[in-house]
Amino acid sequence: MWRLASLSCAKSQSMRLPRKLRLISFAFFVMLNPHPSHHSNNPSLSHPSHAMSEDSLSSRRSFKLPWLLAYALICLNMLSADYSHAGAYEDFFRAIKEDQVDTVRSLMRRGMQAEMLDPALTPAFFVAAQQRAWETLKLFLGDEKIDWNYRSPAGETVLMLAALHGEYNLCQALLKRGAKLNQPGWTALHYAATSGQDNIIRLLLDADAYIDAESPNQTTPLMMAARSGNRATVRLLIDLGADPSVVNQQGYSAARFAHEFGDMELAAWLGRQDDNFRVKHGLPLRPEAP
Repeated sequence: MWRLASLSCAKSQSMRLPRKLRLISFAFFVMLNPHPSHHSNNPSLSHPSHAMSEDSLSSRRSFKLPWLLAYALICLNMLSADYSHAGAYEDFFRAIKEDQVDTVRSLMRRGMQAEMLDPALTPAFFVAAQQRAWETLKLFLGDEKIDWNYRSPAGETVLMLAALHGEYNLCQALLKRGAKLNQPGWTALHYAATSGQDNIIRLLLDADAYIDAESPNQTTPLMMAARSGNRATVRLLIDLGADPSVVNQQGYSAARFAHEFGDMELAAWLGRQDDNFRVKHGLPLRPEAP
């Protein structure tokens, strides 16, 4: 029920048509029946001698007709505006998905907002990130009301998706707007390491991202780079201080991830880095290589 109510609210954030029509109907009723209580309280009106003449009835009909026509025109105009708004809602999310930034801008002038929810209850700005609608997302950066730390049900943020897809300038802009680097679970650094976005990795680390951030199962960015076979990224993270000795909940180290990926050379190199790190920090050596 909550989901249905939320969906209804999402699709009609600025639609108040039923209430508007009720108010206008009431106003017209009062105008056309100015003293309804007088008729009910005067028993003499029921006497035949007080019945209205045909001329009187005709006069009242001619008085009411223009007002009724005006009422009908107002209702039609409101209905047209309402359906236009509903159509704009559909057009808005279609334009976002297709990254038609000019159309999005035009529809925002008509009342659409970057915080509006789509039928799946996802904010418009996050839909833009999911669809890689980067130009539209840049337009949304001008909206100061957006919470750039919004996390989807999957735990993703706009910064994480921008990092994954190598949108360096967008990542910079998001950081300036307060997007968080360090948070429980997956981070933008994990995502950048997964796709080998070395420039973004440097950007995030320069902004104080935690290099050994752990996912819910304690997987680190270095492990994600090794798992994806991104040699240059693995070496960059090691050079910048990543810990190669960490093991996640499944018992996988970065070296073992590289081994599973099939890059035996990278796995051997990571194994040596692991041994050196353990010796340097006085940790027990690995029982065996991956």
